[in-house]
Parts: sequence; C-alpha cells; structure tokens
Amino acid sequence: MLWAIIISGLPHQCEPVIEPLLETLNPRTVIITDATIPASAHANRKLRDRLEHHNFAVWFTSDSGALTLGLKDARWNIDSAIPRQNSPVTAAAEPDSTVPTDNEPAD
Repeated sequence: MLWAIIISGLPHQCEPVIEPLLETLNPRTVIITDATIPASAHANRKLRDRLEHHNFAVWFTSDSGALTLGLKDARWNIDSAIPRQNSPVTAAAEPDSTVPTDNEPAD
C-alpha cells in the first residue's frame, strides 16, 4: 500500500492540497509551508479547518517553526523547532516519534 507525506506551499491563486489529491494519496501527514507575515503567506482558517478534519497529521510551519523530516530504514519522524501539544490528529507524527510502514509491525 502506498503511503505519502505531502509537503506544500501556499499557491497564490488556488487552494493547496485539494481533496482529490488527498483521496488519491491518503497521506500519513501533510506539511504546509506557510509564514506568519505577510498575511498572504499565512494559511487561512478555512484551509486549517479543512485539513484538520482528516485523519492524518497536519503541520503548519507558521506554528511549528522549522521542521526536520527524518527518513531511515523505511521509518520516518518529524522534529519541530517549536514543540506542540499532543492531539489525536497529530499523534502519528509528533516530534521524536517513529511511524512504521504498512508492512512493518509497530513496536
């Protein structure tokens, strides 16, 4: 089974990470590279609400600061510059956690 991590910026004229893409890729996590200023570079509430209603981890770099994505031996982890609280939507990709692939047993 395919698993994906989607990393996207904010396009100027359309919505990032559209629903057909999410349905096709069924990602484990989505990272939106946005900023706090200028306002046009910040993910709006509509986008945040839409993505946070899915069953995958969602990261916004305006909230997390820099992210480091580690890939090793078919496992991955994400470390953020700004720690965040654990939530059911983001538990799979919390800093210092490792997520198994579909054919790899969990520890």
